Amino acid sequence: YCPSHMSLYVDTVCSCSPCLVPFFIFFFNDTATTEIYTLSLHDALPISGYEACVFDTLDSDGRAIYHTNVMLAIGEQFAVVCAAAIADRRQRAAVMERLAGTGRRIIEITMEQMTAFAGNVLEVQGTDKEPLIVLSKTAHDALTGKQRTALQPCARLLPIAVDTIEQVGGGS
Repeated sequence: YCPSHMSLYVDTVCSCSPCLVPFFIFFFNDTATTEIYTLSLHDALPISGYEACVFDTLDSDGRAIYHTNVMLAIGEQFAVVCAAAIADRRQRAAVMERLAGTGRRIIEITMEQMTAFAGNVLEVQGTDKEPLIVLSKTAHDALTGKQRTALQPCARLLPIAVDTIEQVGGGS
């Protein structure tokens, strides 16, 4: 256990399937922040109808993953996840079970795909109310045909070239 590698996603405690209430994803990259916010969240979440799912994440070089959104994206009907980045097998099983319980389509990506930003996708709604999955062209190209096909019923894929941002390691 290493709190500096801790990731957290929060979901609603509800019985609807699929749950249409938004998920909140948090990542804390230092021990003090992790401990303070984890304690605060554990107190506040049950009051607001949310529940925490805490897990540790590492990249293929054993470094902490800097944001949960690099390895996990949750949309209304899908979840893209790099399960291999969840170091502890029990934590991995718990996350996968929680995601499966939402009724969403689970699209597993590899560490290599995660490195190509395939976990960093965002579902948005167009002005015509059409659901869109915005992702970089690099991420789109890293997905297999089968993975893209699995996502297409959920929303139209909208790849965008953001080469400069990716060349410097992503945003933020």
